[in-house]
Amino acid sequence: MLSVPNPFIRPKGEAKKAAELQVKARFIHIDGDHLTLLNVYHAYKQNNEDPSWCYHNFVNHRALKAVDNISEAEEKSDGIVLDPVGNFEALLELGFGRGKGEKAGVGVDMDEGE
Repeated sequence: MLSVPNPFIRPKGEAKKAAELQVKARFIHIDGDHLTLLNVYHAYKQNNEDPSWCYHNFVNHRALKAVDNISEAEEKSDGIVLDPVGNFEALLELGFGRGKGEKAGVGVDMDEGE
């Protein structure tokens, strides 16, 4: 959900803005925005990915369809698991060169100097 544009649509007109806030309140999760976005996606799936449901709930159908495309691509990846830590370390080496990350304070244990 974080890889696509904001799924909420901002309508024009005061009456529509008030309606949008009421609809958006149904999706809000107490634990934060990530779970709110997940609520929107689950509601979208429960309503059979209906574009008219998106329109009436001020949700961007294209954004949610993009989430579906990403999910399908991940399922088709045949179980390939990306290593985010290894990828991050490789990016650090590209940016700083091998060993230079420590000089920049990246990955240095703060307790070492004491």
